[in-house]
Amino acid sequence: CNFEFFPVWPFKVLPWLKYVIYTPSFHSLHHSRVHVNFCLFMPIYDYIGGTLDHRSWELFYKAAAGQAAPQVVPDTVFLAHGTELLSVFHLPFMTRAFSSRPFNPSWWMYILWPVTLPVLALVRLVGQAFIADVHRLGDLRLETWVTP
Repeated sequence: CNFEFFPVWPFKVLPWLKYVIYTPSFHSLHHSRVHVNFCLFMPIYDYIGGTLDHRSWELFYKAAAGQAAPQVVPDTVFLAHGTELLSVFHLPFMTRAFSSRPFNPSWWMYILWPVTLPVLALVRLVGQAFIADVHRLGDLRLETWVTP
């Protein structure tokens, strides 16, 4: 696991939450260690059953701090950004169908303006660039970076 979308502060304020909330870090250990973290809803059942991996919360804090995966410099970067309000639907992480052909706004996209505009304004204020896709082509590491 190299990404954690749960913030750290709720777990520090209410420590018992670590037995109630199932995080991506918790789940990734299930796949990498095989015989641990079986419960798909609340980790307390793994704790009771003795299948809770003791590294779950160490990995959670590392992933939340961006330190769980080694930082590797990509060989190629595709920088994606919107050029107009509706072009956000053309970015690769939104829909593959749109991003596979040239951008052409459709009538039905205009229906989404009332939702898209406030979300885009919020992302502009507090958002930061992020990696949307990582691929390998032979020995080359290819990444798509998205800017708000």
